[in-house]
Amino acid sequence: MVRSARRSFHNSIGDTPHHLVEQWIATPATDDSRRLALSGARDSLDWNSVAVPGEWRSNEAFADHAGGVLYRTTFERAMPSQDQRLWIACDGIFDQTDIWLDGAYIGDQDDYFLRHAYDITALSRLDTTHSLILEVNGSHHAGIWRPIEIVTTGVVGIETTRILCRDATDAQAHLRLHAVLDSSISCMTTIQTSVNDAVLARKIYSLSPGSNEISWTIDIDQPALWFPWGLGDQPLSTVLIEVLIDGVVSDSYSVVTGLREVSMADWVLHINGERMYTKGAYLEMPDCDMGTVSDQDIAHPIVLAHELGLNLVRLHDHVAHPAVYDAADTLGMMIWQDIPHRPAGKRGRRVATRWTDGLVATLGHHPSVALWHHKAFDKWTQSHLHKVDETRPVVAHASSAIPFGLFDHVLAKPVRQFLSGIGHDISTSMAVVPNIARFPTHEQWHVVHADAHAAVSDPISLRRDIEALRRVKYEPAAGFCFPELLDSSTLSDGGVLDSEASPKPSYFALQDACRPVIVVADQPPAVLTPGDPISFNVHVVNDLHHELVGARVIATLTWSGGQEHHEWTGDISPDACVFIGHVESATPTTVGSLIVSLLVEAGEHTSSNRYVATVVA
Repeated sequence: MVRSARRSFHNSIGDTPHHLVEQWIATPATDDSRRLALSGARDSLDWNSVAVPGEWRSNEAFADHAGGVLYRTTFERAMPSQDQRLWIACDGIFDQTDIWLDGAYIGDQDDYFLRHAYDITALSRLDTTHSLILEVNGSHHAGIWRPIEIVTTGVVGIETTRILCRDATDAQAHLRLHAVLDSSISCMTTIQTSVNDAVLARKIYSLSPGSNEISWTIDIDQPALWFPWGLGDQPLSTVLIEVLIDGVVSDSYSVVTGLREVSMADWVLHINGERMYTKGAYLEMPDCDMGTVSDQDIAHPIVLAHELGLNLVRLHDHVAHPAVYDAADTLGMMIWQDIPHRPAGKRGRRVATRWTDGLVATLGHHPSVALWHHKAFDKWTQSHLHKVDETRPVVAHASSAIPFGLFDHVLAKPVRQFLSGIGHDISTSMAVVPNIARFPTHEQWHVVHADAHAAVSDPISLRRDIEALRRVKYEPAAGFCFPELLDSSTLSDGGVLDSEASPKPSYFALQDACRPVIVVADQPPAVLTPGDPISFNVHVVNDLHHELVGARVIATLTWSGGQEHHEWTGDISPDACVFIGHVESATPTTVGSLIVSLLVEAGEHTSSNRYVATVVA
């Protein structure tokens, strides 16, 4: 019997998984080439050597190819014994794929971000030499982007697992585990769960042939809690699930996870009970060959976001390379995970079920994944996400003030037109509509600004927008997620980093605006006349979760031929925006520039700011 089975294992016991990375050949997929390839007349086709993993456009023969491609390889494998099973595991393929082994159809897949495995035990007992053919259909990034492996297990294989941290305190962490076990026989099995090599649970189950769902929980006493950077450390733990039959391991699954509890209230994220002001950036799918790119290069945007002072990235409408999530776990970056758009109708509901199940199984153990986001009005996806993962917030829309997934939705246009009459920046918009500051995202930036990309590219505009949001920290602003961190290609220039990850001027403005401690003032009028009153408040925003003792704040007004100083000292409360003082003065009689310079010194944390007005007669 040959049947497909989806599962998310990575470390099966038995033979070491064999990666099929050698001797792959490919040819354009047509009705004739498919017929000839499957009928055995393969030598009559024009095959080209290709790299797997890798996108087909990276191969000169397919650089301009549009349509499907047939991939083929052969491999040798000893016939499995009676207590063994053999699987073909596909870790990721863009996009829709049909798979044949020795001319027999074994399954298909159409979700590039999920791992699929196919039971080939029966076929593998017919011969030791095998021919594997995949027909891959897709567009720009099409190809086999993750390894294809031959994996050996016992009679019971782990089809899929979910490992979720429901709650965590200094005293105890609670893990919820779910697994689907695929058994070829009726048997008794022991499920053994270890954390950091310590066995914490051992349960016995009776299995029937086919799929068997089981769920269990484990408690971890005095856990080392995982925090986002700035709130604490990022200790990671290894969870190992072993399926034992008569004391022998049939299959196993191992992941590295972090013990933490996440929740959201009024758009404010709380990690292990600590609230966090979110400083985030929108991140597009990279325009590169993800099959050949190194883990270091593909995860580099996460490193850059961390260096900028951000603590969250939104993976817009895509699921990233596994190295991205691993880097986020290690660095303490939070991830806003979008669910890719699904088809409509009944088929769309089936796809949504498979995708959400698979994403929670694939990503649920990552402590960096803070929340799920899906397209507006998609009630099916929302309810199913709540069912399979009750440990994370689910966001049904990407805007706290305008609840529509697309900023140009017909119902959002009147709001956008209204805001355009106020002024194209966040500060003036939120003065009229305070709720717009609750959690501005990519969509909301487009609503507020006539040209969001221009606003992000302008260093002064970007810095003032973020300072305005940080100044109303938690009242009502829970954070922001600006567009965008990195140009996705030479055709997209809205990021603070270009497509080669080189900084633009707005990069340094963003870095200054996202420092843990900043000093801000009311924006002075752009133009002043001699004698006009000057009046502004000075605030210090402290994102650190400890008090800054003995801080010193200086405000200096400078004009041609003169200066005026104001100074304050005192303690700055933790995780707050603190009013420092009020400055009253008069515009000097000298025509030229009036510069308001601000400085805060608080131990190792020093930050400055600068505002410029023009004095005209």
